[in-house]
Amino acid sequence: MNRAGFLPFLLAGGALLLGGGCTAKYQQRIMDLNEEISRLQSQISDLRQQNSEILAKQRRLVEENQRLLQENKGLAEASARKASATEKLQKELGKDTHVSFRHGMISIGIQSTVTFAPGSTTLTPSGKRVLKRVAQVLRKRFPGRWIYVAGHTDNTPIRKTKKLYRSNRHLSAERADKVASYLVQCGVPAGELVVVGYGENDPIASNKTAEGRKKNRRVEVMVGPPKK
Repeated sequence: MNRAGFLPFLLAGGALLLGGGCTAKYQQRIMDLNEEISRLQSQISDLRQQNSEILAKQRRLVEENQRLLQENKGLAEASARKASATEKLQKELGKDTHVSFRHGMISIGIQSTVTFAPGSTTLTPSGKRVLKRVAQVLRKRFPGRWIYVAGHTDNTPIRKTKKLYRSNRHLSAERADKVASYLVQCGVPAGELVVVGYGENDPIASNKTAEGRKKNRRVEVMVGPPKK
């Protein structure tokens, strides 16, 4: 082969080599780009999953918030009904009683200074007047319900009447029984009455002050659930 014929052959071979090197670079670049695309697609998939979880959590939170709002509305309405009911009863029964909700029940509290002489289980005339009004309300508003008559004392130990009453619980039970018996005389069915003596174990005020001890010495007439 002469020099003139060899030169075109050499140029063609060099071009082929150069072309092959560029192709390899492009192929590697394409592979790198494909890997990057695959990585980004994986990230997008993860982000979509996270977004789906966040949206689901958001829906649950919205539903929980709506439920709590409904519950709060219901509690507010129930509280308003209770307040209205106690206010009406308080007006009907007068200042010698204290109407409230305790232990989930309507409670008509009457201090022992109204119903009994100190250390005694004999009802006073003022106590009988109050209990007559209580009996009227029970018969009119709460027929067929359990009525709990609960006696309470302060935490002062019994001394002068120790021979008559073994403990504050005994004294409170005796007083509650006297109140229940008088309610029966006033027309409340005996089968609806339950007598409980708490003694000093369910105070409504501090026993550290004279005023608190006075509030704790009481009888409560509590309206329970319907009899079955």
